[in-house]
Amino acid sequence: MSNNNKVDKLGHNSNRSISEEFAKKFQEENWYLNDCIITAIQTIAKLLLGSERINDNLKDLSNAKNNWDRSVHANQALKTSNHQLRDLQIFKNTILALLYRKDLYQQPQKHHTLELGAHKQNFGLYFANNENELQETIKQAYKNWCEEEYKDNE
Repeated sequence: MSNNNKVDKLGHNSNRSISEEFAKKFQEENWYLNDCIITAIQTIAKLLLGSERINDNLKDLSNAKNNWDRSVHANQALKTSNHQLRDLQIFKNTILALLYRKDLYQQPQKHHTLELGAHKQNFGLYFANNENELQETIKQAYKNWCEEEYKDNE
């Protein structure tokens, strides 16, 4: 009889394998990061859907037959854009503070940092707790966006 299917006994639960035990422990210890990632993905998904809707409205705008149709598509694109900007406003002040290396816990940034944490829970608090690492990330993202925008405008 072979012992290939032997399960090691860990703690009080003898039915878990070592890999299952490590996976459970990893999940318990990293719930905070998991919550941050889930909220970030939800935020990105909302932005993606809004961007696609704006793009579709602008395509319809360019194909519209008359001024009435153009105004309808333009108004819908503006409405969706304003909705996206409203959703992003909560990030704007905190990201700008990080970009310009301001202290997130000094006024007026403190109000925006706390508001971001209140609305985006752990994802918002991640910004405040990891400001040094995020400053470089945001600075690089801003630089990349500017370079891409410059190339697109040539």
